[in-house]
Amino acid sequence: MGCSSFWEHGALHVPLWTQIPANPGRNSLGTEVATCLGVLSLPQPNNVRKRGGIYSPVGRLSLALSGALALSGCSGFSGLISDPGGNTPKKNGGNTIDLTAGDPGHVGPARLTRDQYTRTMQDLFSSEQTPGDLLPTDGLGSNGFPNQAESLTLSDAHVQGMLTGAENLVGEAFSRGPVTDGSWGAVLPCDWREMSDEGKKQCAYETLEGFAFRAWRRPLSDQEKSEIRGYYDQEAGNETWEESITRGLMGILLSPQFIYHVNGTQGDGEKRELDPYSLASRLSYTVWGTMPDELLFDSAKSGDLIKEEELLRQVDRMLDDPRATEALVDSFFMNWLRLGPAANNQFGGDHGARLTGELRAAILAELNRFAEEILFGDYPITELLLHPTLYVNDTLAAHYGMAAPGSATELVAVDASLAQGGRQGIFGLAGFYMAISNSLKTGATHRGLVVLEVLLDRAPPPPPADVLAMFPDVTGDLAPREFMAIHRADPACAACHNLMDPVGFGLETYDPIGTYVSEYAEFNNQPRPTDGVYDGQSFDSVAELSEIIAASDDYPRAMMKHLMGYFAGRKITGSDDSTVEIAIQDMRENGNTFRDAIRAVVKSVVFRGQEVQEGGGTCQ
Repeated sequence: MGCSSFWEHGALHVPLWTQIPANPGRNSLGTEVATCLGVLSLPQPNNVRKRGGIYSPVGRLSLALSGALALSGCSGFSGLISDPGGNTPKKNGGNTIDLTAGDPGHVGPARLTRDQYTRTMQDLFSSEQTPGDLLPTDGLGSNGFPNQAESLTLSDAHVQGMLTGAENLVGEAFSRGPVTDGSWGAVLPCDWREMSDEGKKQCAYETLEGFAFRAWRRPLSDQEKSEIRGYYDQEAGNETWEESITRGLMGILLSPQFIYHVNGTQGDGEKRELDPYSLASRLSYTVWGTMPDELLFDSAKSGDLIKEEELLRQVDRMLDDPRATEALVDSFFMNWLRLGPAANNQFGGDHGARLTGELRAAILAELNRFAEEILFGDYPITELLLHPTLYVNDTLAAHYGMAAPGSATELVAVDASLAQGGRQGIFGLAGFYMAISNSLKTGATHRGLVVLEVLLDRAPPPPPADVLAMFPDVTGDLAPREFMAIHRADPACAACHNLMDPVGFGLETYDPIGTYVSEYAEFNNQPRPTDGVYDGQSFDSVAELSEIIAASDDYPRAMMKHLMGYFAGRKITGSDDSTVEIAIQDMRENGNTFRDAIRAVVKSVVFRGQEVQEGGGTCQ
């Protein structure tokens, strides 16, 4: 059987753990999928191994997960997993969005990111364990964020980590015992210990079906319910109730339906509207970084979630929840502005000596506080560049050359203009420079490139392969601005550097760890430039550069493209230009805040629709 045949025969319509024998041979489904793809070294198929008192079917479940792994190596299978058939609420005639208004684009199956896996497991089990720590670090997709399908591969290390994580969480659930108070999230909702065989069977059905609904984030099909019940009926005579349920819970957690996001659709044609449950999951994982809660599931169940008024009501509710702060700051804001390296970048010389652990901690805390204020405060989007407030303790205030606020640890809001050299917005934060600087020197070209790419969507083309050989061979004490002027004399370099350098030199008054400096100590104390040019407009300070960017049409367009790319889980391209412009207009008409921007993106065809790729796929 070829790789694509598995999909064509619908092998992944149902949880793979129900199809794989306890003592699998070389011709079992999971083994053939893995063999076809050549992507996983399978463990020996021992039937069961005991770890910490919990039984786990290592051979069976690892093979099951290898079937999930097939999703990362094949393409064109939209809908095969998440379409339960017959249980998804349908609309009463017509689409609720205009599918002709833009291109929804195709988003393939995407594995849960490391952070999403941790938060989802914590929510499923009401646990504080962090099983994502067992998984490899995620990379970034071409959209600049970790939630893009193309970057979310699945490796042997993921298999082993998820297996251990599932064992640990299921074991914890059994150590707590049954929760019979009707709690929506109870893993073991009935007390089997004093039940008859018939009672245990019904308890098993309730436990596994309820858990699968929440873990798979959608209703189960009749076929899936039948298979879950058939599985228990088959295993009940061979294992204890606890062993059977453990095996079932583990299988649910190691199935493609849990590990992957797959967008189910409803409607006809190549462009379709997401079904309510897929929309609920996309919304929840984007705003909260985890699975939907009971209220969001209820909205999906009623079918109301696909209506714009209800969708926006849920968005506002979710943005007011603390989970939104953590997810959007970490997953969107820090990746959008490339601030992640500030936590780990190392600096040499005097910069490294001055950057104490206490100072780095304060700088990172200010970045997070600033992000929360900008994203969730009632400010226009231009506040990212114009915010007149710093958040400092005594240590960070000294770094900024301003009076101590009298707080050794807690951050205090202070007037940014009181800092040495004056500061405002993102360009006033030490963390911004720590994220985009090398260990010893400032770099005007790189700083200008980051501003152009991130804030203005005006990135120049990549440099030529022999770029280092194109730098002028000069000696002496030329300051960077003079040296780069000679470099720009080369016509092959001028086109790009004429864009980057004039912007980057405007940020040269901050050293690699964000201290205000007026001279180049390494160039005989020559003065650092404060002026530059962007789009034909001259500026004489960082503050003026901020104001030019804030007033431009490039900034809201760039911001919206990044935000839309994050919410859509794919790269935004030229085919999305009309959707971007509609969202910008919507944002401006409703207040021009980041909340308004998020609401505009969520209303768009990019977020609520999907381009369906029909037919079977082939291994890549």
